[in-house]
Amino acid sequence: MILRDIFKYIAAVALVGFVSSCDLEETNIDPDNPADADVNLILPSAQAGFAYVQGGDLGRYSNVLTQHLAGVGRQHLVIGRYQINETDVNNLWRFSLYPIMENTRLVIDKATEEGSPHYSGVAKVMLANMIGVTTDAWGDVPFSQAFQGDENFNPIYDPQEQIYTNVQTLLDEGIAELQATESFRSPDEDDLIYGGDLTKWIKAAYTLKARYYNHLSQVDPQQSAQQALAALQNGFTSNADNALFLFGSSETEANPYYQFNEQRGDVVMGEFFVELLKSLNDPRLPAFVAPLDTDAEGNPIYEGATAGVAEDGSPMGPYYASIDSPVPVITYYEAKFIEAEANLRLGNNAEAATAYNEAVRAALESVTGTADEAYLTQNASATAGTISLEQIMTQKYIAMFTNIEAWTDYRRTGFPEIQTAQNALGPFPLRFPYPQSERLLNAANIPTGAVGVGDPVWWDRP
Repeated sequence: MILRDIFKYIAAVALVGFVSSCDLEETNIDPDNPADADVNLILPSAQAGFAYVQGGDLGRYSNVLTQHLAGVGRQHLVIGRYQINETDVNNLWRFSLYPIMENTRLVIDKATEEGSPHYSGVAKVMLANMIGVTTDAWGDVPFSQAFQGDENFNPIYDPQEQIYTNVQTLLDEGIAELQATESFRSPDEDDLIYGGDLTKWIKAAYTLKARYYNHLSQVDPQQSAQQALAALQNGFTSNADNALFLFGSSETEANPYYQFNEQRGDVVMGEFFVELLKSLNDPRLPAFVAPLDTDAEGNPIYEGATAGVAEDGSPMGPYYASIDSPVPVITYYEAKFIEAEANLRLGNNAEAATAYNEAVRAALESVTGTADEAYLTQNASATAGTISLEQIMTQKYIAMFTNIEAWTDYRRTGFPEIQTAQNALGPFPLRFPYPQSERLLNAANIPTGAVGVGDPVWWDRP
């Protein structure tokens, strides 16, 4: 099924988890609004939906906070000043993340019932990633009682510590099911990320295990590092393994950043990020950043907007903001940065340096198609005696542009050292506020106490 056909089904399939069965006459069934759908339709719909989330509110909000981007209008300007309110995240929670997770859960249930572990394995890896980014953004969230439709409109909130256990369990189960020798059906072209390549899904699952172990660097520095490194033994081995969602070249198949910039224009490039790229003579600059203007000689001028200020800045560049730009889900270079950080925590400095150097090389090649040797000599020639956490996290910050992981990493490590936004309206946000819909519909279960935007989530410990 081609991409534009998938998008036609997204809205319809999103309703599947929310409608109850009813005895309608066959002539009253609307084929464009099904009450049920097959796994080969629900799976790509969930994948497309999650790509829109990562390239939509989740990616934009988090990257405004990390000053990769700058909000210069309407709600994004206020978010850049550290004020996020319950209505800003309402759509992200109520109409994006939870419906998409519900559809993924539906794939698991249907695939299990029909004896298709390859489908349920893919869906469990996806669900682990989805609930992972959700809990990283909010902390305690509904999970164990979620996705029950009209049987439970008021799910409890599970502690983030428990959800992290659930993430690892889902990934372990997904790996086992992906390795099943028999499956009634298996994903094929309906898998819009890997085209049914189960080996790559297994590698993705192990790499995600490493990501979520590594997030616990403040909870248990040694064990989290050991577990991350163990998982990476079976994870990604090159950029060919990268999990990317590819968009099309028509307006109905467009990348979400492209759509937002065409329709809104409230976000431009952030000054901190642009100046960092310029200071390093980074070859990714013209890929990540579009020129704001040209000088007298016709050379492009790249300028970011100051965080918290409504001013002009360069638009997003072509790599992530073209109509057919990809949205990365998880990548080889992220895996190598995790390997570098985990080894550094264990005192394995030589191994950390080697992984770091490879991470920078892979990140460059993924964007520009080649490794700039001058840049690598300057920025990716670390040794056991020179490698540092700041070095690792600064280059990872560049590589993870558009991804919520940059916000997670900043909260965990404090690197790179970005300046407080001008006109700040409160403390730097360490989590999102719970949405308005939860206050109105599930208030009895919303956690109380230290859950303001300036309060750290469970794994974020000083």
